[in-house]
Amino acid sequence: MSNVLPSMKLRPSNRDEWLKAFAFPLKAFVFSYAVVIPLWVNSAPGTPGTKGGPDWDLLENLGIGYAVTFIALLVIAAAQFGSNRRSAVWNIVFALAAFMFAYTGLFHPLLR
Repeated sequence: MSNVLPSMKLRPSNRDEWLKAFAFPLKAFVFSYAVVIPLWVNSAPGTPGTKGGPDWDLLENLGIGYAVTFIALLVIAAAQFGSNRRSAVWNIVFALAAFMFAYTGLFHPLLR
């Protein structure tokens, strides 16, 4: 019996692991929007979109970030599609969520 501990990889070793490592913070960014923004809007005083309401300029700035996240996740999904279809599909799902959040922050007429 050996007392050798299993080796722990701290750095990705192949292309697919690198793509997963790049996609993880983008997915976390998309998930955080779904959790933080509704709580922030409901806890802020005033009516959204009016003087004294939540700062909707924040949504515009976040919308730009989500537009970039949408494009980055689509590029990563396209690169993964040949080798790891399951990860590619999940990246597309998160990319579509990022697109919806970008639309809400940048172009939604009811929020102006």
